[in-house]
Amino acid sequence: MKRYVLTFLLLVYSSPSCMRPLVDPRSIKETDPAMIPYVAEFESHLNGEVTVPIGFADLTLPNIGQCRLWSNGYREIIIDPSYWKIASHEAKMALVFHELGHCVLNRNHDDSLLHLSEGDIPRSLMYHSNFYDSYYESLGLWDYYVRELFGE
Repeated sequence: MKRYVLTFLLLVYSSPSCMRPLVDPRSIKETDPAMIPYVAEFESHLNGEVTVPIGFADLTLPNIGQCRLWSNGYREIIIDPSYWKIASHEAKMALVFHELGHCVLNRNHDDSLLHLSEGDIPRSLMYHSNFYDSYYESLGLWDYYVRELFGE
């Protein structure tokens, strides 16, 4: 009898993962209320709903935001709360759009530059660091960056 129990246990614990219950690995299960206006703005350009939860968790600099992807399809976005407290509205919008660009639009970083009379500037919100602030806003570039992000 012990032999049958041992064999059964070995089969259960060595069986493919499809036989085991799937555990959600995300630490962020729902979107933090502070993110709602930024997500709503993204959704208006997406013409769809964002289902990836976004919340706060401490990150180590220089990371201020991160899209986490798991092989089972789960995704979440974490934003560093220390950065969020000091960021401008424009920088927050750019950061959320950047991370949603990874998690929803499956975009990679794009470190190419545009050469303007004002100088070289990132071509995309998918630039490796969060650069967008009131300077870019004063140049009227937000619409350009949104169109580029969504492939327009």
